Amino acid sequence: MDNFLDISQYCGILYEIRIIMTNKNHNYKNFNEWTWENFSIPPKILNLKDFIIKNYDRGRIFHIGTDSKVYWKKTIFATALIAHNTATGGEIAIHKDKDLAEFSSLRQRLIMETMRTLETAWYLDSVLPPDGKIRLHIDVNNEIKFKSGHYKEELVGMIMGQGYVSYKDVKDDDHKKVVFWKPDSWAASSVADKRT
Repeated sequence: MDNFLDISQYCGILYEIRIIMTNKNHNYKNFNEWTWENFSIPPKILNLKDFIIKNYDRGRIFHIGTDSKVYWKKTIFATALIAHNTATGGEIAIHKDKDLAEFSSLRQRLIMETMRTLETAWYLDSVLPPDGKIRLHIDVNNEIKFKSGHYKEELVGMIMGQGYVSYKDVKDDDHKKVVFWKPDSWAASSVADKRT
């Protein structure tokens, strides 16, 4: 797979994002307005910067994934930020939007999931030292027999265009930025999915 999108794919993604952002029925918030909570019940509000610094100091790797579901005419998005390492366990921060309008296509919804994951990664990049490790998990299938599989190349290319490498090409845990997809995108399909 090429690391970058061709111009038609890039323009297509930008067009879809523009449609979503300018639609008055979608109340997409700026990242600095997102509220993050822990994974407990009842959830507690977290300071995201403190969460990141504390978990970086514990030697944890950051995994980010977003999932969405349509309920009647509304779409619910949940973005999970998981800080984990095998020796010390981990913690989860969740951001959830409950009142976005229904999207006109699966492609639009998957692009928004990927954008939410990227926005979280961009924030992590601004907080983490250069050696911080980020793993992005996109909720797209590897096989074309599944509906989301039709968009895998486009969405993975969107992330690889931001400097991430495919987990299929990584031999060790030393890479800073890695992208995962199904069946290995557990941050999206197992963690964020629990909050949609």
